Amino acid sequence: MPSFLNKVFGRRTSNDRIQASHFQDSNDNRTLLDGKYEAVSPLNFTAPTLTTLSKAQTAKDHAGFSLFRPKSRYTPPNSSYKRAENLPQLSLRLPSLKDDAESLQLGVFEVDLESQRIFDESVIGAKLLSPLEALILVRACAQSITERGLETLGIMHPHWHSASPDIQRKLISLFIHSLAPKSRITIMSPTPAAATSAFEAELEYTRSPHDVAAVLRWGLRHLVLENNTFGKDVSAPEWAWYKSFFDAEKGASYPPKSFTELLLPKLPPVHIELLLATIDIISALASHAEANSISGSKLSKFLGLWLLTATRTEQTDNWTTFYARWERAGRILEHLFLARIREESFKSRLPTRLQELVKHYPYSRGVCGVEEDLLPHPRFSTRSCSVLFVRIEVLLSESAPQPKPSPVRLLLDAFNLSSEGETSEHVELWNSLKTAANEVASTSSVTGAKDGPQFGRVFVDETIHLLASTSRNASSPIMSPTIEVASPVPRRSSPFSKILDRSKDKPASGNGNGNSSTSPVSSASSPIINDWAQFSTSGFGETNAVTPLAATLLDTDKDLETTEPLASPKSAKKWGMSRSGQRSADSQYEAKEPAVLSTKLASVHMTQVDEAFIDFWSDAIADPITANWPSFVICGLKPLPAKEAVNWLIVEQTYVRQQPPQPRPTSPERRGRTSPRPSLRSEISGTFAATRKRFSFLGGISKTGLTRQEECNRKVAQGRGAW
Repeated sequence: MPSFLNKVFGRRTSNDRIQASHFQDSNDNRTLLDGKYEAVSPLNFTAPTLTTLSKAQTAKDHAGFSLFRPKSRYTPPNSSYKRAENLPQLSLRLPSLKDDAESLQLGVFEVDLESQRIFDESVIGAKLLSPLEALILVRACAQSITERGLETLGIMHPHWHSASPDIQRKLISLFIHSLAPKSRITIMSPTPAAATSAFEAELEYTRSPHDVAAVLRWGLRHLVLENNTFGKDVSAPEWAWYKSFFDAEKGASYPPKSFTELLLPKLPPVHIELLLATIDIISALASHAEANSISGSKLSKFLGLWLLTATRTEQTDNWTTFYARWERAGRILEHLFLARIREESFKSRLPTRLQELVKHYPYSRGVCGVEEDLLPHPRFSTRSCSVLFVRIEVLLSESAPQPKPSPVRLLLDAFNLSSEGETSEHVELWNSLKTAANEVASTSSVTGAKDGPQFGRVFVDETIHLLASTSRNASSPIMSPTIEVASPVPRRSSPFSKILDRSKDKPASGNGNGNSSTSPVSSASSPIINDWAQFSTSGFGETNAVTPLAATLLDTDKDLETTEPLASPKSAKKWGMSRSGQRSADSQYEAKEPAVLSTKLASVHMTQVDEAFIDFWSDAIADPITANWPSFVICGLKPLPAKEAVNWLIVEQTYVRQQPPQPRPTSPERRGRTSPRPSLRSEISGTFAATRKRFSFLGGISKTGLTRQEECNRKVAQGRGAW
C-alpha cells in the first residue's frame, strides 16, 4: 500500500513508529501545551477579532487540501459567564488645599504643609537654641561632614561660591520644625519623629558640604548656655571654671588625662556632650587640613566665642574690648582642643598631623613671657595680619539714641571725611587709599557714575559681594556710590548698585545740622545714554521724579495770587493759649534736635589681627544676632602702589555724648556784698506802707481845709446874730 494511503487511513508504518518514539523521547519535559486539548473559557472575555484571525490563518494554511482538518483548540461559543463576587473598591479622592483640617486627616496621600514651610530670615535670625538642641544639630551636621566633606576645599570658609543661602535656609527651617513636631498623627507622619526624618533626609541629600557646615555654624551662633555660664558653678565669674582647670593642670605638671579628670567635672553634662561633639568635628577636619585648608587652631578660634561664652558683647564695648574677648575665648577653646587630642594620643594612634600638634605640649619651652591664665601659642597656630586701622569719632547729642550704621554707610562716612590736621605716619597710606577710590577712571564700566568713592577699585571681589549682601538685607537701603566687581566681560551693574539706587530720590541723612566736617553724598540724576553698548550694560533703574505737565503751564510768580488773612485782635484768653502753643512748638523743636552733631577722624594706625577673626566676622556679619556688636567693618584691599604692603582695612566708628552745659559758679566775695533778697511778706508790707505815706499828705490837707471852713462859717453866723 502506498505510503500516502497509510497516512490517510491512519495506518502507521515502521518509519512512523520511529519518528513517534523519537518525538516522545525528545519531549520528556512536558510543557503547558502537552496533553489533550481542553476547552478553557475566559472569564467574561470575548475577542471576536482573535477568533476571526485564527480561522483565517487556518484556512490559509490548508487551502490546498481541505479534506482533512488539523487538530485545533476548541473554540466554544460566546459565554455569558460573569463573576458574581463584589470586590471592595478603593476611593482615589485626593484632598485639596481648600479642605479644612478635619478633611485633611482623612485623605489618602496627606502632606503636612506646615512642617514643610520655609521660614523668613527674620524668624531664623531670632531663633535661639538650647544646649540640647544645638547638640542635636552639631551631631547631625558633623556626621554628614565626616561622611563626605572632610577633604572638601574651604569647608569652613564663609560665603563659599558653591554654597546656597536658599538651601541653608531650608535646612534650618526643617530643623526648627523638627524641634517642635506636631502632636497630630497622620498617615504620612505616623510618628512625631517624621519632622526629624525630613530634616535628616534633606541633610543627607544636600549636594554641597559647605551648606551643611554653614548650618552647623549657625547653630553655634544661636546657642544659649544654661544659667548663662559654661561652667557648673552659677555664682562664679564667667571664666572661673577655666582658671580652675588651668591652675590644676599646671600644678599637676600637665598629666595625660587632665581633660577628663580635671576639666569635665567642672562642666554640666549637656555642656560636656556639646564640647565633645564640637572638638570631634574640629579634630576630624584638622586631620585633613592639607585638603580642606582649615587648621584645628583656626577653627577653634573661629567657634570659641559662640561655644564658651554667654555674654558675647556688652553695650560699652569698642573694637579693643570686643577683640580681646574674642581672642580669649578662641584661645581657651584651642587649649581644650589640644588637651583632648593629647589625651586621645595616649589611648590610640592618631593621624600624624594631629600628633604633631601636641608634640611640644604645653609649649612653654623657649617662651619669654607667659600670659596669665592662658596657654602659650602653639607652634602650628594661626597667623596675624597687618591691618590699617581707621577710627572715626561721632559726637551725638545728649538725648539722641546711638545709631547702628550699616557697613556701607560706615565706609562712606570714613572715605568722605577730611584728614587735614592729622600727623600720624600712616595718614599718607590712608590718603592714598581714598585717592585711589575717588579718582575718575576712564575705563570704568559704569558711565556717568556719581561723585564719591568707587569701592570696586580698592576692595577685593569677596568684600564687594559681602557688602552687597549686607546692604540687601538692610531694612532701609542707603544711597551709595556704584560698587561693582572688576570683570573683563561687560555686564550689567552689580546688584549692590541697584539696591542702593532705589533710594536716590530720598535725601541722604548727613550729620544733622551740617556742622560736621563730612558732607553727605549728593544725589545726581542719571545722564542720558546715547550709546547702545552703554545702554545694554547699564541695567534698569528707577525713573527720576519729573515736574507734572500741568505745573509748567502757569507761572506761579505772576498767574497765582496768594491772599493772607488779616490778623484778628487777641484777647487775654487767646494770648494765654498762644503762649502754651508756643511752648509746645518749642518742645517739638527741641525734640527734633539733630542726633549727630559732628564727625572727625580720631586715629589712623597699624595693628595686628588674627586671620581667624576675619573669617569669624565675615561669617556672622549678615546674622541679626550681631546687632549689638560695635560698629566696625573689615575689608580686603587690592594691591596699592604704597611702600608698605597692606591687605586689610578696618574702619571703626565710636560715639561720644555731648556734655550738658555746667552752671557758672558765683564768687563768695561778690555773694557777701549783695544784700539778701527780701521775702514776699516784707515786700507786701513795704508796698502798703509806701502807699499810705504817699496819700497821708493829701489826706491831712483835706482834713485841715474842712476844719477852717467850718470855723469861718460859725463866726459869720455869730455876726449876723449880733446885728
